[in-house]
Amino acid sequence: MFLPYPVIEQLTPEQVLTWEQHFAGDGHERPRSIEEGIWRRTQDPANATQSGWNKDNSGRRRIVHYRYQYGLDYTYPVPRLVLTDLYLYHSFTAPVAEIGSYLTGLDSWLAEGR
Repeated sequence: MFLPYPVIEQLTPEQVLTWEQHFAGDGHERPRSIEEGIWRRTQDPANATQSGWNKDNSGRRRIVHYRYQYGLDYTYPVPRLVLTDLYLYHSFTAPVAEIGSYLTGLDSWLAEGR
């Protein structure tokens, strides 16, 4: 994937106006064109079932930190919405037997665009 990556190829004038009013500029409480977050699954009781935790203390953990930014691209005659910046950090721990299988699956998913 190369940046800027097109999200919507052709924006209408109304869509550009909506972008300018609600996402562009610094007249908001935060930069609305940027999204950042952390997704985590650990052995914490609050999300133990989702994370696959069990009583054997295998140490499963998945953490994803992401940050991405959108913008308008005027390279072509019609403006388009593009992903302009992307940061992705992925960390996980699991029993050794599961790590290879997980990485193989992850590589396949990324290759397929999932």
